Amino acid sequence: MVAGTIVEKVDNGAVKYVARLNADGSFDRSFGGDGLFGAAKIITQPDGKILVLRNNNEIIRLNADGTIDAGFTLYTAPNFMFNFFLLGNGKILTHLNNSQLVRLNSNGTVDPAFQPQNTAPIGSVAVQSDDTILVSNCVNCFSNSRMQFERLNENGAVIRKFSTYFTFGSVYLSPTDEIYLSGNLLINGVNNGIAKLRQNYSPTRRKAFDFDGDGKSDIAVFRPSNGVWYVLNSATNTFSFTSFGLAGDQPAPADYDGDGRADIAVYRPSSGIWYRLFSANGQSDAVRFGISEDIPTQNDFDGDGRDDISLFRPSNGTWYRLNSMSGSFTALQYGLTGDKPLAGDYDGDGRADLAVYRPSDSVWYRFLSLSNSYASTHVGYYDGNLGAPADYDGDSRLDLVYYQDFTGSWYGARSGNGQGIYLQWGLPGDVPVPADYDGDGKDDFAVWRPSTGIWWIISSINGSFSSYQFGTSGDIPVQAAFVK
Repeated sequence: MVAGTIVEKVDNGAVKYVARLNADGSFDRSFGGDGLFGAAKIITQPDGKILVLRNNNEIIRLNADGTIDAGFTLYTAPNFMFNFFLLGNGKILTHLNNSQLVRLNSNGTVDPAFQPQNTAPIGSVAVQSDDTILVSNCVNCFSNSRMQFERLNENGAVIRKFSTYFTFGSVYLSPTDEIYLSGNLLINGVNNGIAKLRQNYSPTRRKAFDFDGDGKSDIAVFRPSNGVWYVLNSATNTFSFTSFGLAGDQPAPADYDGDGRADIAVYRPSSGIWYRLFSANGQSDAVRFGISEDIPTQNDFDGDGRDDISLFRPSNGTWYRLNSMSGSFTALQYGLTGDKPLAGDYDGDGRADLAVYRPSDSVWYRFLSLSNSYASTHVGYYDGNLGAPADYDGDSRLDLVYYQDFTGSWYGARSGNGQGIYLQWGLPGDVPVPADYDGDGKDDFAVWRPSTGIWWIISSINGSFSSYQFGTSGDIPVQAAFVK
């Protein structure tokens, strides 16, 4: 099939705007298609029918012989139409000049079930083979030209804001769903004309609590008195326990083997040894790495989908880690004595960033791996605060949030829009345990009450709250491993 302004020398110079060619390149004269003024794009459906973008603001459909398909409702856009896509379910996605996304049913009528949640002007659109939609959005276009790239599900809901660059750029897909960005891309301090994104990234903080691999965080505690891990599996609502650790050990759960499930692990300060039990094969190992004063900061710093053994040493403000990708050792000074280490992915690039909260000035300091730059934000007021960063707005970037343990209040700022956070949820003495308990891609505000062993959780889906009695006084909730 070809589209454009096509003039045959025969038939008195008849003009066609959609034509079909034979295998030898000659025109197939059995095919109609006359008078389709301004055909800008054509897509052939699996059944042989042909979708045509006409006049840059209309979508029509032809039968396989080139005649107009009377069963397809002509869709006329209110203004210019940039592009359109045929989805795997037979529906049609269009991208309009007013940055709106519209989905049509297979018969051309508008599908009201499609409700796109993206809010910024759309620069470009691409559709993956599973009908997942990728868009580049222009944020603050007239000031810093920041482009934000979002992934939407088939109904338009934002799955995650998977990358942000201070530049103009567009998103493209290869035939095998590889994601590419083009433009003036500042990555790790270097300008790039084109970049490739990882497709399989999922936040490692969420996997650190998902022991059964169902996409939801499981309620779990470590009991130092007997060295047992107790887990309430959300997939089956069943209870399990594993003996792994000793009194004095610090729980260090993470996805060390990259199978998408949390691995049971502890750091033993008395010997500087990490003990890990891998969920992928049930095997365990012991790695000597650290000294008694070190604070575990396990996270995926190299972006390979496996969490790295990592420590922060308060006496010299240095981070030490073993990179799972290469097995190499890294040491980097970032922080001061008294800082609280709060590593995690603050810029959405799939790699953990070095970060500390400094109680003396109530400032969060981050070294962002995406741009190889530093950032500092004043969020906090008292030394009694517990840093509880998590992805509360679902954009795959950690939000700067702390829990005031002497009032039971949450304060912070959302990374998605910069809006402030204030929530009274908890009592003095409660332990903040934020995690994605409902599996919607957003971390939920939650506390564990040591006096009763009750978990109090607010679901981010609908704002409802739930409570679970799981644990006793003296237990350590697993989610608290990332609270400092």
